[in-house]
Amino acid sequence: MEKLDINFCLSKDEEHNSNPSIVLSNENSYSKAEIFSHAHKTLGIGKLVGYPTNGSVISTGGKGLIDGSFVRLPLRGWFVKATDKNEELGPAIPDIVVENSVNWIAKGVDEQLKAACDELLKEIEAKK
Repeated sequence: MEKLDINFCLSKDEEHNSNPSIVLSNENSYSKAEIFSHAHKTLGIGKLVGYPTNGSVISTGGKGLIDGSFVRLPLRGWFVKATDKNEELGPAIPDIVVENSVNWIAKGVDEQLKAACDELLKEIEAKK
């Protein structure tokens, strides 16, 4: 499998990334959302808030078979720069872990979003 370096899309550049940054990620974040979450945290751009992702990161393609069926095939893996660990089955673990209540939708309260906003406001205030 081809191994890609995420530095092409994200970097910790003080001139351009001087404001606090938070990314919300959880168990419903898959694939590219997980790659982005790993990159944001690993490159030190900002904190990751929410719940560990699923660990479903792999690029695939597919081939049609003679009987008309289709099979998916892995093309490349994604690896965390700091640890060289494969992101497939390697969830992005938030800096601030918050699990939403089972009935959070019915209550209309997203605890993960609230925690992310609270942390971001705290970081903005500290920067003043």
